[in-house]
Amino acid sequence: MNGRKLKDIRRLSGLSQTAFGTRIRATQAQITAWERGLYSIPEWAEENIKREFLTGPATAPTVPVIGYVSAGETDVHYDDQGFPVGGGFDDVDRPGKVKDPHAYALRVKGDSMFPAYREGDTIVLDTTKPVYNNDDAVVRVRGKSYFKIFWQLGDEIILRSFNNEHPEIRCRPEDIDLKHKVVIVEPK
Repeated sequence: MNGRKLKDIRRLSGLSQTAFGTRIRATQAQITAWERGLYSIPEWAEENIKREFLTGPATAPTVPVIGYVSAGETDVHYDDQGFPVGGGFDDVDRPGKVKDPHAYALRVKGDSMFPAYREGDTIVLDTTKPVYNNDDAVVRVRGKSYFKIFWQLGDEIILRSFNNEHPEIRCRPEDIDLKHKVVIVEPK
């Protein structure tokens, strides 16, 4: 593996050099040196890269369905790095455009996002994609996760449902623990 290939893998993962290094147990300085071709990538690092990014979930033909979205709130738990934890109870085909090794899916319950999303639909989330205004996303606010339409207006975040019977959630940017963008909907 050369530095260009390493840089491509890192960029596809959506991680900074520091975060990528943490995943493969290397320092940011080592990642920089390897990407620039100043040093060859040692065998141990190549093995860690293959394990974490080339033979793991990103190359799997499916994405795990790990929880439900119900009345706007999810039952998914996240680790300290913002990745979902727990095993899946079902799988959906991995869309070709989803390269995120931590992509996951949720099954829709309830009507908070109706009519865009119906009960039984499955949403696929990409943890590496940025979330912009008017994107559908799972947003964790002070430890509680919601499936909503995301809006940021200055120093205020507004989370809306498609179904107007469900109230908006308003908070500040510092209240947001994570934002994961919905990239695919698999109808029921």
